[in-house]
Amino acid sequence: MGSSTPVAVHNFTTWKAQIAMLLHGHDLYGHLDGSTPSPPTTPTLNLPWDQLHTSFANKSQTRIFSLHHHLSRVPKDTKSIVEYLREIRSLSDELATAGSPVANEELVVKILSGLGPEFREISAAIRARDSATSYEELLDKLLDHEIFLKHEDLKKTTTQVIAAVAQRVTNSSPTSRNN
Repeated sequence: MGSSTPVAVHNFTTWKAQIAMLLHGHDLYGHLDGSTPSPPTTPTLNLPWDQLHTSFANKSQTRIFSLHHHLSRVPKDTKSIVEYLREIRSLSDELATAGSPVANEELVVKILSGLGPEFREISAAIRARDSATSYEELLDKLLDHEIFLKHEDLKKTTTQVIAAVAQRVTNSSPTSRNN
């Protein structure tokens, strides 16, 4: 819907007509004027919700231990920062659901521990800070560093291509053929 105007004395009639049309359009007007009987009292969704939670949110110590173990051993490898942090965050969320939430500081340590050597400098800088780094701030810094690394790789590749082309041009010049 578009913007709404608060109901006031000068626009009540228009407002009432619009609401009545909306309720008629959704077959709900009878509940407003009393012509449709109220539905019988229905149970809340609390019981089914609790049953689902009990079935799927396994709170066993074995499950919690397994999740913590997996979280401490997730390597970045060839994954992008977004993929790596998505996996870490998923495990962290599962732990929270199982009743064992991971503190921000612990999450940051786990993330930094799984990074490869190309992230050594930024990891050391983050560890050396006096203040705690939030997950969101860490995400921003790691994404920036990943972009920096890709830019450096692109510069290195471009330099290698230029050197190869220059070498080929030098080798195919008329003076090099006469030798």
